[in-house]
Amino acid sequence: MRISDKMIFDSSVIRNSNHRSRMEKAMAETSTGRRVVHPWDDPVAAGRIAYHNNNEKQWEGVINSAERAASELQTADDVLGNIQNVLTRAYELSVQLANDTYNPEDREAGAIELATLQEEVFYYLNTSVGGRYIFGGIEDNKPPFDNAGNFEGSAIQRRSEIAPGLTTESSINASKYFTAAGGGVDAYTILTDLNTSMLASDKAGIQTGIGGLKDLITQVSNARADAGTQQNFFDIAIETGMFLRDQENNRSASLSDADIIDAASRLQMAERALEASLTASVKSFRLTLLDKI
Repeated sequence: MRISDKMIFDSSVIRNSNHRSRMEKAMAETSTGRRVVHPWDDPVAAGRIAYHNNNEKQWEGVINSAERAASELQTADDVLGNIQNVLTRAYELSVQLANDTYNPEDREAGAIELATLQEEVFYYLNTSVGGRYIFGGIEDNKPPFDNAGNFEGSAIQRRSEIAPGLTTESSINASKYFTAAGGGVDAYTILTDLNTSMLASDKAGIQTGIGGLKDLITQVSNARADAGTQQNFFDIAIETGMFLRDQENNRSASLSDADIIDAASRLQMAERALEASLTASVKSFRLTLLDKI
């Protein structure tokens, strides 16, 4: 078969184009550090990269959710600690004023302090973080306790992710630990009745109130234990999530990142091959031209 000038020219163009493509690919890998930039660079690897990137985003979402939950639970524990301190002061005051050495005037003065302590307890129970009332359960857009100590939040607790699609409770059930609904004592009733007994200098009533305060302090301790247990779940979720997120990132990077040394070596070879191909093309065209002359 006779080889025409056009066939020689077309063959040279294709050969040079292939060498140039290899050189540009190696150059891109060297400059960007990435082997797969577009899906067509390696369709199979691109699909796996998308899969790992999606997993990485899921774990990032879990981490963000768990970090927020852990932060709010830490705040809840701090607030419960403050409430515990206030109730401990109320207990100490009540024990002191139940003594026969104190008179009605002393107890009346104690009732004033006790009323202030009661206000502090419910001030703390209506704590909000970022506009969200942390003791309101899923109804966290309003104070959970009204001025009469009635619980207006929800006994259904918020839930947060600890793994993709897996959630656990992430708030403290105030109705369980501060009202009679949980089977314990009611904080508002205990403090109000104790205040009434103080004003009346009713030592028997004060003694009853002291017992109620002890139970209430125990309930707060249980609430703090609950907060600590939940926080441990989320701390583990954060640590696990970070590990798995980074693992997905590494898997994606291993598929997309270029071997710089290998890419640089291929770039050198591609440059030489292109240079040799161009030189060969020039010689071929020159010989063809001489034949024409």
